[in-house]
Formats: sequence, C-alpha cells, structure tokens
Amino acid sequence: MAEIRFIPADGSDAGGAWVAAVTPDAVAVLAASVTPQTAEAVWRRLDGGGIGALVEALTGAFGTSLTAIPSFALVISEEDGIRVAVRGPVDVLMEGPDGAVEVSGRGVATWAERTVPRAGRARVSFAGDHDESLSLPIASGVVPVSGLVLTAGVRPVAATPEPAPASATESSPTAPPPAGPPAAPGPLRHGLTPQAPAASPAPPSLPPIAGTPPVPPTLPPASDTDQPASAVPSEISEPAGSDTWIPATTQHPAEDAPGDLADDSTIAAPRGDAGSWAATIARAPLRTPGEVAPVPAPVAGDHDGETVSVAQARALRAAANGAASFEPVSDVPPRQPAQGRIRLSTGRVVELERPVVIGRRPRSTRASSSELPLLVAVESAEGDISRSHVEIRAEGEHVLVTDLATTNGTVLRRGGQDPVRLHPNEPTMVVTGDVLDLGDGITVTFEDLP
Repeated sequence: MAEIRFIPADGSDAGGAWVAAVTPDAVAVLAASVTPQTAEAVWRRLDGGGIGALVEALTGAFGTSLTAIPSFALVISEEDGIRVAVRGPVDVLMEGPDGAVEVSGRGVATWAERTVPRAGRARVSFAGDHDESLSLPIASGVVPVSGLVLTAGVRPVAATPEPAPASATESSPTAPPPAGPPAAPGPLRHGLTPQAPAASPAPPSLPPIAGTPPVPPTLPPASDTDQPASAVPSEISEPAGSDTWIPATTQHPAEDAPGDLADDSTIAAPRGDAGSWAATIARAPLRTPGEVAPVPAPVAGDHDGETVSVAQARALRAAANGAASFEPVSDVPPRQPAQGRIRLSTGRVVELERPVVIGRRPRSTRASSSELPLLVAVESAEGDISRSHVEIRAEGEHVLVTDLATTNGTVLRRGGQDPVRLHPNEPTMVVTGDVLDLGDGITVTFEDLP
C-alpha cells in the first residue's frame, strides 16, 4: 500500500481549492470546478477502476465532450511502478531509479499518460511550490489540497531459501550404520562381484539359455570332496578341489529385469551332480573394452520418410535456384489487438482492430498504411446518414468517436443519461454499452471496450 500525504489548502489558490479523492493505492486531484458530489463519485469508483472510472465519472457530470472535462491528475501505484494521467495546468514529478520524470497536462487536447517503471515517489503540483513539511497523511477520503505526494509501498523481493542444515548422519561420519537383516543377494551392476553368504542353499539346475552360442568355460579341476560355497573374492580365483565356479562380471541382456534392475552378473553352478553344467555354461558373449554398445533403432512412427514439409520444400527450391531463404513481407502493417467491438443494428459485428468509418459511401482521407480504416457502408433510405458519417478509433486504452461534420449529426445514448449530440470533428470517449444513433434507424452499440 502506498503512503499518501497532502498539503492542506490554505485559501491562497487562485480559482478555489483543488480536491483530492484518495484511495489506498491511487489518488485523483480534481479542479475546483468539480462539485463535492462528483468528487465523491470519483472516490467511490477509483479503487481498482483506473483512468476509465475517473473519465466515466467526469463525463457523467460534465458531458461526453472531451473539451468539457475539467483538469485533473491521476496517480496510481502499481506493482511495477507509478502510472499517471494529467490534463490541464497540472505537473507531476516522478522519481525513479533512472532519474526524475516530469509529466505535464499543459497544451494537451485530451490528457497526457505515462508510466515510470520502479518509480518510488510522485509529487503533484498545480498552484506553485508548497512546503512539504506541512503535509499530513491520509489513507482514504476526499480533502481540499494545495499539493500532494505519493510514495509507493515497498515491493516484496523473493527471499533466497537458506540451505537445509546437514543431518546428524551426515555430520557424524564415524557413526556406525544401523544394524539390520542382511539383504538377499541380487543382480548387481557396474561389474561388481557379489559376496556369497556362508552356507547358502544351492539354486536348482537351470537349462541353457536358448539362442545363445555356448561359451566354453575354463574350469578348475573338480574335487571329490564337496565344499560349501564360501566368500568369493573380487578376482576369479577358485581354490583347488571345489566344483563351484562363479565367473566374474558377465553382461547379458535382462529382458525380464524390471525397472532399474541391471543384468545378472553372477551365474552359480549347483553343487553335487552338476550334469550338463560341467560341460556347457551358456551366457551372453562378453563385450570387449573398446566395443561400443549398439544404438537402438528409433521407434517407427507414421512418417514413411518420403513426406516433405512445406519448409523443406522451400529450402530445397531455394538451394536449387541459388536464392536466399524467404523473408517476411515488410510493407504489411502488423495486426493490432482488438479494443472491443461494435455491433450495428444491421447485424454486422466489427472488431476494433483499426479505425472504422461508417457512412453511406465511406472513404478514407488517411495516407498511412498502418492507419487505413475499415470502411463500413450502411443503407440510408431517407438520406439522414452522410457519405462518411462517423469515425471510430482506439487511442491507447480508450475508444473515441468523431462526428465527421455531418448534416444531421450523431446522437450518443448512454444509460441513465440524456441523449447528447456529438460536436462535429471533436473526439468523444465512449464506454461499453454506449449507443450511437446515426439516423434512419441505424445504430452502433459498443461492446467489451477496455
């Protein structure tokens, strides 16, 4: 929330005291010609309404003509800076990280609007310099003022998370690990040779792996005395007299291994009647250290390899002709975002993406390609509608309509107010729900305006 301080009016201001309508994050300073009822209406609409709420309240009291709107200054504290709109003999000085920026409403037909990123302070002056030491704080309300200062609230900065403290087990390397039941031996990875537990039961006889060429093992001489399998050293070193042979790291595919389990690295022969194990041990061939694992073939999709995209065709054509790649056409004006829409009584709906001229036989007098309006022709049986009757265009975040000096004029109808005839060649701001009456039963309704 911003901090707002005002300098009370002392009666020395020429033309009367200005009035400030203050909300927690915005303030509107209004000329002395504004009545207390209008100032209160601005105050009630200002919180979250922005410039649209201010202009709507002023046009409701002074009419839709922009020349009738009194002088004002609007200052809004936003998340990324301070935004101001100024009309008339009012100056706003904003202080930001790149220096001071002054915005004045003098000599402006409508109003001057500006946003200064990361600005921290704004001072509104309209009756000369005043001593800021006489300023008083205000949170919300309507007061007569001789000056005003808004200081933006402190914007939060994302805090850097602190590293988590080391656990007790990490800080105590000498602490013994908790005792638990020994884990059952299973398939290992990275060429490690497991330690066989003492007196472990021998596995049942397994048939040779089908489809794998037999690899003749090098076995130590068998002994007549059976010895239980003991701890196996890391190297292939079997004592004489043992009929159990455990090879070193063996790599073979593990089709049936689930998830992250690696391939089995140990094949243990049963004790006693070895049978076929004494003659043949089937396993996958070992991979030499310099051999590179085969790259799996990519999964076949629905692309047959013969289809050529448009981009590829253009690139091939450019390479064959020695031409450069295609470049976008630069003389086509970019499409502007729509600023709402208009709905004609004829049923046609037009998005306000560029200026619009409505009439019996409308034509454009603008020369710039980016300003070319959309021409909308309407029927006029009685001839009440001129050839080029009314122009509608967007100015920033607002929509303005201009009567093009027509013979029979254009009437603006706004809910809750009397109909108003537009002044020729004078822009008038419209809001959502406004209706223009062009005559001969042709009306234009404004929808979804900013």
